Amino acid sequence: MNSAARRDILTGPVPYRDVSYAEDQLFGRDVIAAGYIKAFAPRASAVHSNDMTLAEYDDRMTEETMGQREVGIDVAVPSLGVVGRMMVRGIARDSLRLARDRDFSVRRKAYHFVLNPLFHWQKWRGVRRGAAAPMP
Repeated sequence: MNSAARRDILTGPVPYRDVSYAEDQLFGRDVIAAGYIKAFAPRASAVHSNDMTLAEYDDRMTEETMGQREVGIDVAVPSLGVVGRMMVRGIARDSLRLARDRDFSVRRKAYHFVLNPLFHWQKWRGVRRGAAAPMP
């Protein structure tokens, strides 16, 4: 997420709540519920730090999915068919971006072409686990 708000909004009618995950989505709902509006800036960008191992990614996606459920976002357990389609789309999209990236060497691209499908597998494995897990 990439957002901006006046300080008096955050310290007054729409505080930024302390939750484990999905704080951006919760904040967006709170803004609307308080009678304010959101504006979308399609060219805005955010830098994410996703420096995690393949093994850590599954747990991250499980925790993130459970965090969404914790704040009231209904997350259904995706079927294996949905998972398959989402993986194929994600892998294809990432592969095109990777192939076009001029900053990566051929060797680095080859490494990521192999690793990319594994991250997509871990992502959807974690989402399925998080959606099916009982809430504490």
